[in-house]
Amino acid sequence: MNVLTNKKIIGLSGKNQVEEVVLEDGTSIETNLVVVGIGIDPNIELGESCNLTVNNGIVVDELTRSSLAGIYAIGDCSNHPNDIVGKRLRLESVQNAIGQAKTTARVICGIEKPYSELPWFWSDQYNIKMQMAGINAQD
Repeated sequence: MNVLTNKKIIGLSGKNQVEEVVLEDGTSIETNLVVVGIGIDPNIELGESCNLTVNNGIVVDELTRSSLAGIYAIGDCSNHPNDIVGKRLRLESVQNAIGQAKTTARVICGIEKPYSELPWFWSDQYNIKMQMAGINAQD
């Protein structure tokens, strides 16, 4: 199995199923399966209606607090600082939502322990488990 990153697909072809993927650089790849990860747009309408600070998600601090006292945002809709990777992130992952929920619960109980985890992801593709730690992105 090959994993290609930062490639742009310009075409898929085949008779009754995908048999070929064509990349922008002209590369043609024979295949019988295509997995597409496209991401999501965060659901921030409620945050906007409450006049929360929004920028690619609801902006929160390291304790999951939004720009308005008593309002927290976690999971896919939150844009949080990550001191491990050195920038703000909006992550679409189960572990991020669970970790931020734990941070929020602690903060509400008076324990101010910042959310600080190395992002990690997984995907089960039939009998293959693909895992990744860190952020695969270019600035």
